[in-house]
Amino acid sequence: MENETIGKASKKRTNKLLIIGALGAVVIVLGAGFYAWHDTPGFCNSICHTPMDAYYDTYADGSHDKYGNALTAAESDTMLSHAHSKYMGGLSCMDCHIPTLSEQVGEATGWITGGYAIAGANSLGSAVLESRTMADLTEARGANEQEFCLNDRCHVTTPDRASLFEKTKALESQYNPHSDRHGDIDCGTCHKGHTQSVNYCTECHASAPVPDGWLTMQEATDLGIVHSRS
Repeated sequence: MENETIGKASKKRTNKLLIIGALGAVVIVLGAGFYAWHDTPGFCNSICHTPMDAYYDTYADGSHDKYGNALTAAESDTMLSHAHSKYMGGLSCMDCHIPTLSEQVGEATGWITGGYAIAGANSLGSAVLESRTMADLTEARGANEQEFCLNDRCHVTTPDRASLFEKTKALESQYNPHSDRHGDIDCGTCHKGHTQSVNYCTECHASAPVPDGWLTMQEATDLGIVHSRS
């Protein structure tokens, strides 16, 4: 009788351990799945849908910029979120927007409380956040603003501004866009992530050539695209 009681107790303990182990395995699998999903654009759009719809659409579809302006194929190709998705192996949001833990905690808190800085709604009714410079986007991880683009993961053949200048030196007679004669201008002044790219040179030089699909500064201003040299 005693052996039978011990056997039952042992069996219960074994079953309990099996259940705990199974639950632990489920938690690990779910956690791994969530972590993998977290790195995809769909996560940004699904979890942070209130302020992210306009930005996700520029990445996934490219038919409109974040302000809701309709784009042709050539115009959407100058919008880096779409171009990187279309031509660079489907790079995800977090391949460029590399978050720190503190940023993620702050963003989660902002999403829960609604404490994110909405600039307004675009022409399609989606929320648009206040524009941020590359310095803003790299500050939390202690990186220089140019490292948002010029780093050992992305533009490895042009790791710094001097390399960029040399690469486009043939354009010197037509205003080399990577010249530092006007100071250290942020890459995002011309190369836009979620709108058409803009030739900043045209603000002063009307004769500066504008690549196909790009905007002059006046055209960008007319469309309400925000500029920043910082």
